[in-house]
Amino acid sequence: MTSESDRRLRIGTVIDREIFLKIKKNWRQAARYRIERNEALIRVQELEDQVADLEGEIEELETELRLMSF
Repeated sequence: MTSESDRRLRIGTVIDREIFLKIKKNWRQAARYRIERNEALIRVQELEDQVADLEGEIEELETELRLMSF
């Protein structure tokens, strides 16, 4: 009986370890995903700011062009 319970304990420990490693791997993947997502959001914000700046410059140039054409 003792050997049977020892065997079950060892099997349970192996299964627990496999589950732990899967959770750990998924946790790392989730953390990596969050980091990449945050970096992408920052980049999107930077690009939106650049677009806004360029739109402002375009408006200024269009105004100058209109004034020059008169």
